[in-house]
Amino acid sequence: TVRQGDLYCMFCGAPLIDDAERLSMQAERFESMDRWQQAADARLDLAERVDDPGESGRQFHAAGIIQQEQLGDTAAAAQSFDRALDADPSRLKAFESLDQLLVATGDLVEQARSYRRMIRRAIEAGTEDRVVAALARNLAEICRKRLGQPQEALDAIELVLARVPEVTLIGRRDRAIISLMVWGGLGEIELVRADHEDLDREDDGGHWCFENGSHRPSAGAGHNVLRQNI
Repeated sequence: TVRQGDLYCMFCGAPLIDDAERLSMQAERFESMDRWQQAADARLDLAERVDDPGESGRQFHAAGIIQQEQLGDTAAAAQSFDRALDADPSRLKAFESLDQLLVATGDLVEQARSYRRMIRRAIEAGTEDRVVAALARNLAEICRKRLGQPQEALDAIELVLARVPEVTLIGRRDRAIISLMVWGGLGEIELVRADHEDLDREDDGGHWCFENGSHRPSAGAGHNVLRQNI
């Protein structure tokens, strides 16, 4: 069966332009004409048709960028970013895009869920321990500082310590603070923070970047959590 848009040689029956190439050309043409909905649809269609997980993830991510920046459809963009990660869990740029979107919309609960999904994907895909640890520590900071969920934060820190033993100095500090929050009760959180004022002063709000394991200073309120917590 010949699908619409396929061009076939009359003599050999081989496609002159396959679906993937046709859709890629269409997407580029639509983008050049600022026909953004059609461009996004073409890239989503292309993402579903290609066999290579990396290319599929790239196209889902590209569609999400269009949906967010050109169409202003944050729900569709979040779904596309998530589908990019389902296709290719190693596509950290797609997760960064998703994380930035959730920070911008202020949906902290969904942000924590997205970290849990990404951690699961990373573990299942055999991703490097440093990446899993960076994701887990970001999740811990979201749970501890923003959602008031110290037990969930403690679980995430335990994952950090299990994956990257060499970070025990910072990890143990986090575990000590969070453990006191858990066992001391939520009403004593501020007291615990006062007791650990020296430790907190050392924490500049920076993060561990899971791209290279380095520590970076905070860029201020409202920026990507990937770039503030680890």
